[in-house]
Amino acid sequence: MITILKQVLINLFSAKADLSTKFLKNGKFEGGLKFTSSQTENNLKTMQQNAMEQQQNQANDFNYREQVYAAYGSFNKNFNKWSLNAGLRTGLTQSKGQSLDNNQSKTILSDSLYLNVFPTLFLRFQKDENHSFGFSYTKRLNRPSFQDQNPYIYRTDSYYAQQGNPLLLPQYTQSLGLDFTWKGQTQIKLNFNQTKNLQENIIIQTGDQTLAKWVNAGTRSFLNINVSSPFQIAKFWSGYASAEPYYQFYKADLSKISSLGNINNGGLGFNSYISNNFDLGKKWTASLSNWFNYASRSSIYKTKAITSVDVAFKKQLLGDKMTLNLAYRDIFNTQRWAQTALAGDINQSSVRKWESSGAYFGLSYRFGNQKIKANKRANQIEEQQRIKSRN
Repeated sequence: MITILKQVLINLFSAKADLSTKFLKNGKFEGGLKFTSSQTENNLKTMQQNAMEQQQNQANDFNYREQVYAAYGSFNKNFNKWSLNAGLRTGLTQSKGQSLDNNQSKTILSDSLYLNVFPTLFLRFQKDENHSFGFSYTKRLNRPSFQDQNPYIYRTDSYYAQQGNPLLLPQYTQSLGLDFTWKGQTQIKLNFNQTKNLQENIIIQTGDQTLAKWVNAGTRSFLNINVSSPFQIAKFWSGYASAEPYYQFYKADLSKISSLGNINNGGLGFNSYISNNFDLGKKWTASLSNWFNYASRSSIYKTKAITSVDVAFKKQLLGDKMTLNLAYRDIFNTQRWAQTALAGDINQSSVRKWESSGAYFGLSYRFGNQKIKANKRANQIEEQQRIKSRN
């Protein structure tokens, strides 16, 4: 039997000042400064009792502090048939932390101070009313969640455990994109992005013990074409469809991890989505949709194909302030995630099945000013997205 006691405290503080002004005739400049401070305290204790009634205790006290000073600006301007949006964001990050286990063994993260620069560029040419072309370049950063940096070994049973990595670095992604839009709706996109310091949850096998640990697993390159368009079959029948073939390639040196080595692999994939919407009259609408993800590959993992078909009905009531929803999701109960890991001494298969299939009923009523509520949601600080829970 395993008993887990945990106390997690995450304090977030954020302050920013923004400026918006006209610049160069019909141009617009927006900029600002932002400061974010985060402090994480994790106190975890595991008590495990084996078949011999012997009790083994494990404890960890993990503290992590991070401060980010950011400055950002963007410039927008339209001239003739061209539109330009260029931006630049810089961020200075300072972090430190330490971990203390039940043997009073202390792991101290060396203080880190680093500066990042993130340019963005969006350029569009409107050839005529029906045809436009676009180009984009972005560079962005994704920091690890606070829990994924905690080195405590979180044991879920006698054979499987998860562990964070205090040395886990942010991952950086650069993206290039070209697109063609017809009549403002049908779109063809060609995208290429490359992610360095890719954050991946790697499986490590030692005897009958399996440990899942977050590491920076090298570089991932991703190339895809996306075709999407709404459609109208009849007055009462409309819809939307998209198809996305892609190719991704991984290159990593995992030789520092037990039983793993260099990885150079890639593979083709395909995603699709289609939604059919029906106007049934008397403020009744219905929809029938399907999504499909082809089998894919990432670092040491292979994931099987997965798909789902959903149906839904909606009725507007009381001057459209009340909405009645009826739905049956995953009609054929096909949402079943299956993955294998094959690398070095690791040969593992995982299958996850959740309650995806079922009937749902909902009744909602809208109060107050919806625009104010939307603004409140938009103003949530991005650091809140780095908090996640373990089930």
